[in-house]
Amino acid sequence: MPRVPHRLLAALLLLVSSCVGGSVPSSTPTPAPVKPTPTIPAAPTPTAGDRVAPSAGELGREGFETLSELTQAHSPRASASGEERAAAIYIAAQFEALGYSTEIT
Repeated sequence: MPRVPHRLLAALLLLVSSCVGGSVPSSTPTPAPVKPTPTIPAAPTPTAGDRVAPSAGELGREGFETLSELTQAHSPRASASGEERAAAIYIAAQFEALGYSTEIT
């Protein structure tokens, strides 16, 4: 059997011990943390006093009526004319009826 130098044997032992060494895993695994399940808040229940949103057909009809009024009653209108001011007043009144504040300059 060939003779192994002490330095080589010591280096091999050091290498093997560093590969095998370290902490020994515990016999009981640590459970993973449990993530809370997100909850979705319940939708509010409408009451008799709640306003129901208009249907797409109603909104389309109202929009068409407003556009027809604007184009028929306030057209033609040139820039900086009395007709343009009347159209601006009409549009401002429509927005104010919806709850917006307006200012004509």
